[in-house]
Amino acid sequence: MKNNKGFTFVELLVVIALLSIVLILTISQVQRVNNNSKIKLCKNKLSLIEESLNLYLDNNRDLFSNSGLCEEEPVSNSCYTSVLKIAEQGIIDYDKDKNIINPVNNKILNDYKVKIIYDSSNDKFSSEIQKENETVSDKNYDTICGKSTGIKEEDNDKSIFDKKSYGFNVIKIEEDGSEVVINFNAVEKAPNEIGNYCKDLNFDRKDEYSYVNYEIENDTTVNCRYKKGIRYSLSIINGNGIVIDNIDKYTNKKYKLNESVTIKFRIDGNYLYDFFSCNVSDSCEYNPNDSTIKVTFKNEEDIVLTINSKDMLNVKMFYENPDTDFYDYDSSGDKLVATDVDAENYCKSNVKNNYEYFRYDSSDNSCYYKLKRTNLSFNLSDTNIVSVLVNPGSKTMSGTTSTINDYYKYGQKITLKVNYKNGYEYDSIVCISGECTLNDDGTITLVSYADSVSIAPKSKKIPPKYMVYHHYQDADENGYSSELKNNSVSVDDTISDSTLLSNLCDTVENYNFISSISYYDKSNHEVNCYYDRRLFNVTFRKGDKYVSGFNLAPSSNSAVTNANITDSSVTKTYRFGQEILTSISGYSSEYE
Repeated sequence: MKNNKGFTFVELLVVIALLSIVLILTISQVQRVNNNSKIKLCKNKLSLIEESLNLYLDNNRDLFSNSGLCEEEPVSNSCYTSVLKIAEQGIIDYDKDKNIINPVNNKILNDYKVKIIYDSSNDKFSSEIQKENETVSDKNYDTICGKSTGIKEEDNDKSIFDKKSYGFNVIKIEEDGSEVVINFNAVEKAPNEIGNYCKDLNFDRKDEYSYVNYEIENDTTVNCRYKKGIRYSLSIINGNGIVIDNIDKYTNKKYKLNESVTIKFRIDGNYLYDFFSCNVSDSCEYNPNDSTIKVTFKNEEDIVLTINSKDMLNVKMFYENPDTDFYDYDSSGDKLVATDVDAENYCKSNVKNNYEYFRYDSSDNSCYYKLKRTNLSFNLSDTNIVSVLVNPGSKTMSGTTSTINDYYKYGQKITLKVNYKNGYEYDSIVCISGECTLNDDGTITLVSYADSVSIAPKSKKIPPKYMVYHHYQDADENGYSSELKNNSVSVDDTISDSTLLSNLCDTVENYNFISSISYYDKSNHEVNCYYDRRLFNVTFRKGDKYVSGFNLAPSSNSAVTNANITDSSVTKTYRFGQEILTSISGYSSEYE
């Protein structure tokens, strides 16, 4: 029997099949391990972006604004930026062609949003990368990087967050290109911390050098590279009310060429931003939307920035007085505004009734208003009116000028003095669209708040009046003094003479009404009332034995002059108010 030691065809097929299965399983496992490595690299990359951004913001807080990293001004201590903007700021490095690449699928991450959050309780920043407005937890980046297959990774798969000891060297590149190395002690740092650590290193004359980059020379050594260059200072002069928080943060620092800093200011009190000036042209840019000024060191010069302010304008209101040439101040209209244009617009939009805007005076920020004018028409159709004197203006209307049209201020007091023919007086006045008042002195006052006013005085015939005269007897003579006592009582032809005298002649104290000699002149409507003085008896007594007599003058009955009266007493009669002169004579002896 023949012994064959080779494989049969069936056995060969089985071996090939088994080898194929082993190969497929091996390739699949390799792919899964490779894919997991890419996923982990992606997650580490996202975490590095967030951590680097947080550390950078801690040292560059002015970038937490819409003039820095934020796309808009922060709201509720948060704002949004993009991965590309973070790379443009130099916080992270580009992968290639100014793009940040997802290592899992090679997609570009530039447009992915990053939410920046400031926690005021611990004064720290945090950030969250987002995809299509969906917040991605810093512990799970599956939505961007994909999900791991669950294969356990090797323990020696080092993360960029694992700390290790590095010896840091500062390499100073001088202006001539030569390099000077400064050695520092070893420090434990994670790879993602190396960049910020290098930037913050301090060494002698650091202000003369600008940070360039870092390089990991080997597993234990990092080179932090700085280049020598002149640094420039910033001085800020702020006007009244201009407040710059943490101004030392900007001024106590040196800036490198082409470096920019954004300064935010606010205004306190009754002040406004006026303008800014910069000693280096085109190096300062003002943004009115958020009151910031961006300073860029474009030229090799120190920069002096001056922010000027001005007082807010206090607008005052002055209104024309209706009766004088002056303007009255009304403090209730005062208002603080920004510019002269604002002040004038405020004046024009706040006009009182019956006034009209006149002008705005920028020298004292005052609005002036004139009263509206009334077209005043005076009519003298009443022929019993001789003339009318119109004030103010002292214009006269007479028979030759029966109508005057003139303009007067709203509310102005216009006085009419009307002169009538003999036998006529004021009766009434037609006053259309105005207020007319008769004064005690016979003048008429008009006050009007209408565009047009018509005035027509009216007269009436004066009825005859009694002219009542009182005649009073003199004290020492026989004549009478007279006065017009009444001329306001209208004539009544139906009344009797006795009743008329009784009504118009008074009872006067110390006088006697002598009706028998009073008379009534009907033709002149004249009534005369005569009053004689009352008589009084006066008794003189000689009471002292040394008085030989006394003389009295005058007597009511006869003119007694130097009459020597020797009786002990004598009685004489005199008129009310009469003067009596008395002379006394006596013995000339030691008994005087």
